[in-house]
Formats: sequence, structure tokens, C-alpha cells
Amino acid sequence: MQIMNFTTHKHFNLVSSSWGSGQPQDIAALLDSVITDFYSNLDIGKIPTMPVLVLSTLTRNPPTSNPEIIKTGNLVLIYLSTQDLLWSQYSYQFSHELCHYVIDIDFPPKNGRFGWFEESLCELASLFTLNKMSITWQTNPPYASWTWYSASLKTYVDDLTSKSENTIAKRTNEWLAKNLTELYKDRYKRAENLIIAVKLLPFFTATPDLWKTIQFIKEIAITDDMTFELYLSEWKKLIPASLHLSFDDIIKLFTDNNIAT
Repeated sequence: MQIMNFTTHKHFNLVSSSWGSGQPQDIAALLDSVITDFYSNLDIGKIPTMPVLVLSTLTRNPPTSNPEIIKTGNLVLIYLSTQDLLWSQYSYQFSHELCHYVIDIDFPPKNGRFGWFEESLCELASLFTLNKMSITWQTNPPYASWTWYSASLKTYVDDLTSKSENTIAKRTNEWLAKNLTELYKDRYKRAENLIIAVKLLPFFTATPDLWKTIQFIKEIAITDDMTFELYLSEWKKLIPASLHLSFDDIIKLFTDNNIAT
């Protein structure tokens, strides 16, 4: 098995096989860029340092079609289900799994009641990071010849956020109340995960330091009967005071009847 080390983030490595026409050195450079842009708004001292190996889902036995992150002792495996030169898809899938890596909750969790919200945050990470890369790559892409691709990254996100099925007309708290029971049962309700991510995107775009808050999620003491409102309240107690006002806007989004968004 041939392995390629990332240039900037040395504890990340790529298994070189099963990427179709995608060249391993290009994929590693691309994913290195994803990490740089996503990490830029985090507390560097709280980012996990466990080694990561990135593989194609085609290397699994049997092969699978779903991206996934798996902790195996002292190594994290991240599987991506894309191939060839689909740079936006690589970036989207990897951003999602990288978010799980940063949140750093063991799977299956001790209490998965709010797993659906972690999945939504990781969908948000994909939207946010591709948007950020679309700006970064205008002047600092992995290769100078990739500058032109910055517009494609932005288009990929815009296509998702503008689709009618990824938006809702009613108030967010009303929509959430209607869907919570099913979300508690299934964290992988991807349509609902993406709707929540689209709702959160403007808040994290306006205040990118909100990404630091995800680094405290694993410290929340979740109980079987905890409400989502209490979950948010307990989360707020853990985050830096400098982010409380911005975080309050997120709490209002999900709980305030007077918020029309």
C-alpha cells in the first residue's frame, strides 16, 4: 500500500490507490488546502493530533459508496467516495469528515441523542469551507494553475443552497419541532441535515470564530431526556464569553417564535 504524506499537515496521509484519474499528489494537495482553510478559525491548541489516513471507499472489502470516519486505536481512517478530478466533491466530503475529526466524539457515542446536529454542523463545515476556499484559491490555490477553479467551488455551494428542497418557508423553530422526533431516531437524515446547515451558514459566515464552539461539544453532558434548548444552553456555558452574543443568535434561530428565518 503506497502512502503519500500531506505537505503542510504532516499527520495526514493519503493511500494512493483507487482515485481513478485523480493523481495522489494533487488529491493530497487539495485536501491539505481544505484543512488549512477549515482550521484557520479554530483554536489550534484544541485540535486533535491523532494521525489520519485518507482512503477511497473502493478500498474497503466490500467497497462502499458512503464517506465515513472511523477511529481505530491510535489511527483515524477517513474514507471518501469520489474519484477522478471532482475537486469540489473531494473538498465537500473531506470537510464533513474533518469536522467530525475536530469535534472528536467517539462513535458510537455514549449518548447519540444530538447526533443529527453534529451531522448538520459537518454539512455546514462543507458549505463554509468550500465558500472560503473559493476566495482563498483566487490568490493562493494549491497550484497556480488551479486559480480558475475557485469559481467552481463557489458554484458547487450556491447550487446546493439555492435548491428549493434545501430551504424551508416556515420559521426554523416550527420546522424543527415538527422534525425533532425523527431526527432523534436517525442522525443521518441528510435532507434535514442540509436544511439546518443552510440555515446556519449566514451566522458562521458573519462570525467565523463560531467554529471554535464545536471544539466544546464533546464536553456537553448529554442525558436521555435533554431538550435541544437545554443542549444549546449547556453548550453556551462551555464556549468563550467573547462568542456568547453571536451564539445567542443561533439559540434564537432554533427557539424564538419571533425569528422569521
